[in-house]
Amino acid sequence: MNKLVYKIIAIAFTNVFFAIVFIPLFAQTKASTLNPSDQIKFQLLEFNTNAMELEANKTLEPNKWFFKMNDVMEKLKGTRSNLLNVSPGMNRKDKAALWFDILAVIDKNTDPDYNPTNVDFSISIEGPTPPPDGIGGIKYAPGVDPSVLKDTTARSNYVAALIVWRDRIDKLNFQASLMRINSVVSRDVEIFLRSYYTSSEADKQELNEILEQSTLSESRKQQLRKIVSP
Repeated sequence: MNKLVYKIIAIAFTNVFFAIVFIPLFAQTKASTLNPSDQIKFQLLEFNTNAMELEANKTLEPNKWFFKMNDVMEKLKGTRSNLLNVSPGMNRKDKAALWFDILAVIDKNTDPDYNPTNVDFSISIEGPTPPPDGIGGIKYAPGVDPSVLKDTTARSNYVAALIVWRDRIDKLNFQASLMRINSVVSRDVEIFLRSYYTSSEADKQELNEILEQSTLSESRKQQLRKIVSP
């Protein structure tokens, strides 16, 4: 192997090492040097990015995906905690805008068709039952590795069923976790608004200005207005 090849390998290794070690470190350092308001906004942007990565990362093993999803949700909970503990010197207008930013991120990632009272509990935790391994073939139990099936048609049908099942399970887990956080944050926002805003015209006008500048849905805005003006 000549010197040029060694040099190319060394450069490639250096680039990979930089991407794995220094880019995440740079992101963490950047977040830690921001003021409290911008740090929370940075964390919310990071959550959106991580949520999109989860959607695209269906190739991860189920357990790894689930732990990754939990990690993403914990970071969102951390953002909520940061806002609760943010410097008392922050004015109510800026703090209200940040609460609305968190709600907007939750809404953006919420599936409008998700209904916890109408979840299909017939979805097996073990996964779909594979078809017989060919005509008159062996019938395997759910959870078997697709490679066990020798019949190509049976194997491809089983893989397709696994993909559909996995997608449904992942979405249910993600939405259920997000809904739990939404419940907590919505209560936080209600307490904040009742503590810092009254039904006076001046307060209602200020609150309405913040809401109009937010990316919240109209239905969410109406819900928040009713807290101050029942």
